[in-house]
Amino acid sequence: MSPPSSSVGFQGDEFLRGEADAWFERNHSHGKVSSAMRLLGEWCAPHKSEVGRILEIGAGTGLPLAFLSDFLEADGVGIEPSKQAVENWETLRHEVGGGARVSMSVGLASDLPFEDKSFDLVLFGFCLYLVDRSLLYRAVAEADRVLRDGGFLAIHEFDSQSAYANEYSHRQGILSYKNDYSNIFTSSGHYYLVSKHSHAHLAEHFAPDIDERVSLSLLYKQESAVYAFGRRFPRSSGS
Repeated sequence: MSPPSSSVGFQGDEFLRGEADAWFERNHSHGKVSSAMRLLGEWCAPHKSEVGRILEIGAGTGLPLAFLSDFLEADGVGIEPSKQAVENWETLRHEVGGGARVSMSVGLASDLPFEDKSFDLVLFGFCLYLVDRSLLYRAVAEADRVLRDGGFLAIHEFDSQSAYANEYSHRQGILSYKNDYSNIFTSSGHYYLVSKHSHAHLAEHFAPDIDERVSLSLLYKQESAVYAFGRRFPRSSGS
């Protein structure tokens, strides 16, 4: 077996080799759109006219992306490491609302085959916790690269107050890295936290168990506004 490429890392290689397909086999029959995705649609609805193109990284079955595309009347593009999921979407897309507006292809968060600033909304669909740590900041940079200034970034992910790792329950050797990933973006000053909703991994309510906490965050990219030429900030009374 050849070593994994530096562009995908160990965990990306494991998912491309088969774990992503195994995930799809375990989950594709669930066939419903989560309340978190419906909430994201509601959050984005006031900005519907500004959202013409959506990217979901870790698109899974394609159904959440199809829902958002239909709800926001936008074109959707999904990146997903499971070849089976992508092939299944090609047979399913014309059977679900919004499906005709959605295309999917095999790929990873760390290497997005899209032009700079080509999306109005980018969604991490529960995948950052599995990105190889050596490629985490590449994945962050790729999402930032393809999202236009003035666009929105959504993160649906495990959410803990501090970073930690535990074993991925479905495959030995893979780790789940849990963190509040929105902080990576907001700490840059280029992103503003618009909304955040916390819930349990398998329920709608908040989870006291830190290992089961999940959140949906919506961020606004404000790169140019941060460095607006000539902006003056009010002085404090002591300055």
